[in-house]
Amino acid sequence: MRALVLGLAALLAVGCAPTVKIKYGQFALAYADAKALYTIVAVRLTDACKKTVLDATTCAYLDATRGSVKLIDDDVRALLRDPTTEPDWEKIGRYAEIVLGIGLKLSGL
Repeated sequence: MRALVLGLAALLAVGCAPTVKIKYGQFALAYADAKALYTIVAVRLTDACKKTVLDATTCAYLDATRGSVKLIDDDVRALLRDPTTEPDWEKIGRYAEIVLGIGLKLSGL
């Protein structure tokens, strides 16, 4: 086990870490699933805000994230239209953070 850890550390130090390749079809399906889950969660939270089940801070957070989600969605769709481009994993990671944040808000319902 120690040898494995040292070997991975050496690869990272040299810059020869293995590269992970994701097929666009798989990525598109995973993205569609994530977007569908986000939509369900957002609708439930919006309903909860209308019924004043959630506090004003949570509802304001939901409203603030809508613009960010739209921008990231546009970027991901552009990526999927042109398979020669490399995914911007930072943007995809931000999308995941937003969706997870909203999911955490929903878990309190």
